[in-house]
Amino acid sequence: SVMFWGFITSIGVGQLIECPKRMDSKSYIAILDQAALSSLSKFELIFQHDNCPIHKSFMTQEWLDRFDINTLQWPLYSLD
Repeated sequence: SVMFWGFITSIGVGQLIECPKRMDSKSYIAILDQAALSSLSKFELIFQHDNCPIHKSFMTQEWLDRFDINTLQWPLYSLD
């Protein structure tokens, strides 16, 4: 299997990045550094994260805080 990270905005789609086979907080932040900041810096960001551990990790939350990126509140047990 292959996993990709990507994003959608009101003006179109963004860059797709292939994820490593094993994702951890460091690899997730590397993807955010590579794609999100360069492509989305002109937008007021609201990230939609689910409750995946790498999205909720201290390291990821610290990165989001450093760049003042808001996240959409996600229910603990989503039906999605």
